[in-house]
Amino acid sequence: MYKNIIKPILFLLTPDFTHKLTIFCGRLAQAFPPVRWAIRKLWNFQDKSLQQEIDGVVFNNPIGLSAGFDKNVQLSPLMEDVGFGFASGGSVTMEPRRGNLRPWFHRLPNTKSVVVYAGMPNYGLEKISDYIELN
Repeated sequence: MYKNIIKPILFLLTPDFTHKLTIFCGRLAQAFPPVRWAIRKLWNFQDKSLQQEIDGVVFNNPIGLSAGFDKNVQLSPLMEDVGFGFASGGSVTMEPRRGNLRPWFHRLPNTKSVVVYAGMPNYGLEKISDYIELN
C-alpha cells in the first residue's frame, strides 16, 4: 500500500510539505480511537521473539524512530500504534526555536535518502512537556 500508492503521491509534493502534512494527519488520526484501532490492526506487528530488555527497559521490538521526525513530541501514541518499539522526539531546547530557513529537507533519489537541514526547530521545553503529559 505504501510503496505503490502513498509514496508516489507524497513524492509529488515537496519534502517540507510532506513532513508538515504527515504531522498534521498523524495528530488528526491519533485523536480518534477508532482510527487508532484501525492503524494498529493494519500496521502494528507484535511477536515475542522481537521483544528485548535493555537495562530493565522492555522494548516490544528493535525498530525505532530517531529524533527529528516528531520534533515537538506530538505523535507518541501514534508511533506506538504504527508499531515502533521506541521513538525519540525532538531535539528539544529550553526556548522555542524557529530553525533554519526553508527548505529543510532535500531528497537524494540516487541514494534513496534525505538531507535534513532543519536547525532544531521546536516549541520549547515548556510546551513540549505539556504534549508529553497529555499522552
